[in-house]
Amino acid sequence: MFEIKLYDFPITWVEQKLDALCIRYMRAWLEMPVSACVGEVASLPKRMGGMGISSIKSLAQKMCLTKRHYLRGSANADVREIWAETSAQHVDTD
Repeated sequence: MFEIKLYDFPITWVEQKLDALCIRYMRAWLEMPVSACVGEVASLPKRMGGMGISSIKSLAQKMCLTKRHYLRGSANADVREIWAETSAQHVDTD
C-alpha cells in the first residue's frame, strides 16, 4: 500500500493490471468459471456471503484521498503550498 500511496498510478491502470491479476488468481484459487463475477464476490462483505476483500482500485483511491487530505491539513506552510499548487490537477479527489 505504501507504493500505491507514494506514486500516482492512474486508476485505470490499477484496475486493468493489478485488479485483473488478483481476480485471475482468485478465480483459479476458488475454481470458479470464467462467467463468475469474482470481483463482486470478493468485494461483498462476509455477512452477505462475500469475502470482504477490497479491490486494489478502491484502496488506491482511498490512499490518494488520504494523501491529499494530509497535504491540505498540514501544519507546514510549504506542504500546504504544494497542495494548493496541485489542487487543480486533483479536483475530483479534493
